[in-house]
Amino acid sequence: MAGCGGKSERDVADAAEPVIATVTRGGLTIMVSGYGQIESKNSHKIIPELERRAVVSYLVEDGKRVTKGEVVARLTSEELIKRIEALEGQIDEKDGALDARRTELEVERIDNSTKLKSARLDLRRREQELEQFLEGDRPIKRRNAALRVKEAEGDLTRGKKRYEDLKGLLKEGFITEDEVEEQRLNIEVHEINLETANIEKRILEAYNLPLDLAFAESALDSAKTELDKTQKVNEMNLRSRERAVNSASQVLARAEFDLGKSQRELAAFVIRAPAEGVVQYGDAVRPWRRTEIQIGMTINRGQVLMSIPDLTDLDVGINIPEVDIRRVSTGQVAQVTVDAMPGRTFEARVVKVAEVANAGHWIATDVKEFKVDLWLVPDSSHKPGFSCRAEIVTKRVPDAVQVPVQAVFRDDDEFYVYRVKRRSYEHQVVKLGDASETHVQIKEGLSEGDKVYLGIPPGEAIGP
Repeated sequence: MAGCGGKSERDVADAAEPVIATVTRGGLTIMVSGYGQIESKNSHKIIPELERRAVVSYLVEDGKRVTKGEVVARLTSEELIKRIEALEGQIDEKDGALDARRTELEVERIDNSTKLKSARLDLRRREQELEQFLEGDRPIKRRNAALRVKEAEGDLTRGKKRYEDLKGLLKEGFITEDEVEEQRLNIEVHEINLETANIEKRILEAYNLPLDLAFAESALDSAKTELDKTQKVNEMNLRSRERAVNSASQVLARAEFDLGKSQRELAAFVIRAPAEGVVQYGDAVRPWRRTEIQIGMTINRGQVLMSIPDLTDLDVGINIPEVDIRRVSTGQVAQVTVDAMPGRTFEARVVKVAEVANAGHWIATDVKEFKVDLWLVPDSSHKPGFSCRAEIVTKRVPDAVQVPVQAVFRDDDEFYVYRVKRRSYEHQVVKLGDASETHVQIKEGLSEGDKVYLGIPPGEAIGP
């Protein structure tokens, strides 16, 4: 009205006679008020353990009191049921594959044992052959060669003696020259036999025996190599079979794990109350979304289906406009009135003041608000979700000169009142102090007992 100018005389005449108030002195309580609701500090949120979306097929009534373990909801999922059936089929297949791999492993162990025994037997045979050659065949062959040389030497010696004897007999006329010649030819044969025996002995020592030794040692080395090769191939094949068994076992275990997990998920589709209490659909801190909870809805992983507040531990959550939040701090006392219980007032205390403004609300507003939590004196009549109003005492001025807020007017940066005189009034500039929702402290300009108008005096235009 001050921006629009003064009233006309007719308007003033038609206006009601303003009320006059007396300036008082006394205690002034400064309060900040806000609206909110009673909340449970330890609400049990029921969040189904889901890996996929499911459909709600049953819900207990919203607001119903339930006991611990009582069924409060049921879910269903055709996708999950089909997955369980598929996993059961896979487990039968994987179990058969595991049996096959285990059989192959057992056969491999038997084959490995047979191959290893054969390789060890061949090695032992080659060791014995070398030992036989060194201890038996080689000495025998050497003795035989030496014996043949001695026999040839003996034959030659005897042949020569016989020849000399025959020549003496020839002179005496006892034998013929042909018999002497025959003996001479025998001597040549014995010489050839001796030379042959010596050559065979040299060949035996130079070639045959070293070659036989080399063959025996080579056969032994080959048997050792074959044994080592057999052991390594056996180990490699065995590890391959064992890996195949482990792989098949892991595949089966994974399928069994997935089946168990899916079966537990299906079992979790029967939802039971974690505690005794009253059911509230949705999340208690997002009451505007409770209407979304209904039979036939699709629920997603991590979504709160319902809540069961702890009725033994309640507090109050209210919203305070940003212009007043700076005056609110923890420890301040408050008075709470509950809409559902008119005429009653409950004691409370500020326990937490939000550092940031509330996130976007379903009701659009340009006014930023901060949430304030208050501890509420326990009372069995309190219920979560009850709407309430809290008045927080932010300051007490024990001795304040004060007037009703309706008596104070403003002109730019100056405040003033209309102080009543005996037959008139005057425009009185005042200096303000603290203010409640109903009264304001006057630091300068008025005294206790002064009278002021609670409005514009008759015939007065707004402004000085």
